[in-house]
Amino acid sequence: MISHPTVLPRFSPVIAMPREHSSNAQGSAQDHPFTRTRLQRSRIAVSMQRAVSAIILCSVLAACSSPGNFAPELAAIEDQTSVTGREVVTLKALGTDRDNNVLTYEALSPLPDGLKLANPHTGWISGTPTKAGTYPIELKVSDRFGASARRSFNWTVREQGFRYRREGQDIIFTADNTDDAGTTEYCIRDEGGRPAETDPCWKRSDAGGLTRTYTMVAGEEVKRHYLWTRDATGKMSTTGQGAPFSEALFNAAFKSIRPVIGLNTTLGELAIELEDSAAPLSTANFLNYVEQGFYDGIVFHRIIEGFMVQTGGYVWDANSQYRQKVQGLTPIPLERTRDTALSHIYGTVGMARTNVPDSATTEFFINVEDNYFLDYSVAADGTVNEGYAVFGRVVFGGERGADETKWSTLDKLRRVSVGLNPLTGEESQPTGEPPRIINALRIN
Repeated sequence: MISHPTVLPRFSPVIAMPREHSSNAQGSAQDHPFTRTRLQRSRIAVSMQRAVSAIILCSVLAACSSPGNFAPELAAIEDQTSVTGREVVTLKALGTDRDNNVLTYEALSPLPDGLKLANPHTGWISGTPTKAGTYPIELKVSDRFGASARRSFNWTVREQGFRYRREGQDIIFTADNTDDAGTTEYCIRDEGGRPAETDPCWKRSDAGGLTRTYTMVAGEEVKRHYLWTRDATGKMSTTGQGAPFSEALFNAAFKSIRPVIGLNTTLGELAIELEDSAAPLSTANFLNYVEQGFYDGIVFHRIIEGFMVQTGGYVWDANSQYRQKVQGLTPIPLERTRDTALSHIYGTVGMARTNVPDSATTEFFINVEDNYFLDYSVAADGTVNEGYAVFGRVVFGGERGADETKWSTLDKLRRVSVGLNPLTGEESQPTGEPPRIINALRIN
């Protein structure tokens, strides 16, 4: 923080006051008319010089907007962390002013969605954040003369959510630890209503509050679970964070003996069963990125209605531009359909790649038609089509169509409006904000 210089005292022009003449005929040198005028002029010049210097200092350093006005000060603000859906413990920006001027606070950058400056003269920031992310904040405090001070800090909003794993007949629900965001207690249960303050579900993270074990019973469907949190002041999340997938998807996934990944997208749910035996390399690669949370926030950047929908590599940034999430990833060997005995039929999932066979990394596509030409093949003239690796299939995707063969989520994805893709020259790039994977989680 810049330390403000001591403001010089203000001077008024010297005014010659009436005085008695000396009885001394000679008078003193100080009383000589010429000498007195020179002294007065000298004092006036010094006073004006000091006053101008003070004004210049105020202007250059923003220390004051008029001679003698001290600039306000704004105390340092620590980085903040909150969770979505729970009212924040109100933040007070502490501004002070030695001149006791009325202060006005202003946010120079957008606050997290759901938060606002409650009053421009108090510096209180309050509300309930609704969107996860990290927000760089700059606050400004000003006095009535326009002198000001600023402080910057980051406000991180975290999504409270679940992770799942299955162990035999048990499902382990694990809540994300948000102790660093002020959470003191967690409640995980299979009822969506707001829990009472004394509900036995409330537990601290160090007392088992982060997990709940649910034992599946033969013939019964798994119930959807919900997570609630509260802080030390008793503020509770306004709505319980439900499991990101419907009971229908959950139960479809648990019928499989293979690994199943749930994709929660902006256009609906998908459950993908992985071919861990037939395509172990592609499956292991995909699961690795899922466990890292790599696919959370990734968009569907290439959509061709009568062909496939592709995702896995790009995000949609704040400037409404496509940006590759990570470059320089390690590619995996191509698992040819000749060896796996799998085929690119409707609902199957394949690894996208370049023209080089062993170049697939994170991108994948879902076939929305039967695309046998993507399988390994050898033409009559001996030309080899290496094809693409199939490593999974959609086992749940919303409601079935009239013919009971199509999934509604895939229909929504394939029908997204598209325009010219500048990289490929084809009509495949979604117009406007593209559909997005909200999260990808292993269920089974």
